[in-house]
Amino acid sequence: LTMTEAEKAVLGSFGVPPERVTVIGHGPTILPDANGAAFRARYGIGDHPMVLFLGQKYRYKGYEALLEAAHAVWSQRPQVRFVFVGPRTSESERVFSSVTDRRVIELGSVSLEEKCDALDACSALAMVSTQESFGGVYVEAWMYGKPVVGGNIPSIASVIDHGHNGLVVHQRPDVI
Repeated sequence: LTMTEAEKAVLGSFGVPPERVTVIGHGPTILPDANGAAFRARYGIGDHPMVLFLGQKYRYKGYEALLEAAHAVWSQRPQVRFVFVGPRTSESERVFSSVTDRRVIELGSVSLEEKCDALDACSALAMVSTQESFGGVYVEAWMYGKPVVGGNIPSIASVIDHGHNGLVVHQRPDVI
């Protein structure tokens, strides 16, 4: 079983017969009654644009690249808030310990309700990962009508239609 056609192709390149591989996709884990306004009020975001990172805070997921890109974004749009939600790592704790800008909000693991509120609250979801089998957070963001920014790797590029329902980019903070 694979999540995408890209994964199926990789297995095929290893000699797995195509008839032995089934693409099953991935369903979202969301709540229908999310409250983005409550999330924005709880964290003092107000009506400011909000970019959401949602995932485990491993370097390959792109949280550091997004944090670095924030400075370039702020040079043109200083009102944008960046919210990072997901399980912390010792490395991410070190990285965020030196962040003092109040436009950056870093949360650890949250409840399903809080995650859905964050998705409902965001202006866009950005997780520019370099290693994903599918990237279920993109589907979850779309369920709330949010655009997404994902990593330019085959599995994500097979899910995101670049320029239509999101952007597929390289993990380069100097290119926004």
